[in-house]
Amino acid sequence: MRRNIAIIFMSFIILPSMNAQKFVIDDAFIENYAFKVKQISEFMSRFNLETCLITPKQDSLWRVYNRVLLFDRETYETNQQRADSLISMIEKDSIQLHYSDTIWTAYAKCRVSYMGKEDSIVLALKPELRGENMYRWVIVEAFGELLSLPSKTLSEHFYISPVDNELNFISLSQITTNNSSNIMQYAGSQFELDGLSVFYTMVYTKQLRILNVQEMTYHFDLSHNHSFDVCYFNRTDKNSGWLIYNFK
Repeated sequence: MRRNIAIIFMSFIILPSMNAQKFVIDDAFIENYAFKVKQISEFMSRFNLETCLITPKQDSLWRVYNRVLLFDRETYETNQQRADSLISMIEKDSIQLHYSDTIWTAYAKCRVSYMGKEDSIVLALKPELRGENMYRWVIVEAFGELLSLPSKTLSEHFYISPVDNELNFISLSQITTNNSSNIMQYAGSQFELDGLSVFYTMVYTKQLRILNVQEMTYHFDLSHNHSFDVCYFNRTDKNSGWLIYNFK
């Protein structure tokens, strides 16, 4: 996904959703593809056509082509028909992106230190209203093998005896002292572990700290079960910065 892409330009783009009209790429279009989308706010501005690299004076399909320029080039060329369908739906439903929207989620892949050992987790964040025209980012989900509390030993011997109640559940103290690394094997079959709660607990008890954010991805849920992901392409090639690389 992140590998360098050779600067090879197509001779034309076919947009089936626009009556299969053929658009011949000229020097101006190629030059526009070279523009770097530096910030996610700039991505939104260009998506909303508030900032345009191709104007109505240049081409009647300027709205379509400005959105084509927001795709990672390889992704677009490999999935052109599906990408054109997505662009047509965006145009038909007049979809726009705004910071205050609930349709987008930020995913931060983090390098962490847990009890002195390095690992990685992913945190999902969303903007939340905290006052009039005031927002903050909040952590809404957490993912990672570390947060699943994997047992160090798998054994059928890890259970609380059915007659332990006759001994006032004396084995509970042994579980938390001698077998803490296998605590999840004592959970009921219907229990579902909440990774976010585990993350907050680990941070609160100073067992886990975030060292840095390694990678960011933004996911946008649109109407009609359409969605796309945006990530940062750090390359000197044309077509770089925050671009669409995955969609459905």
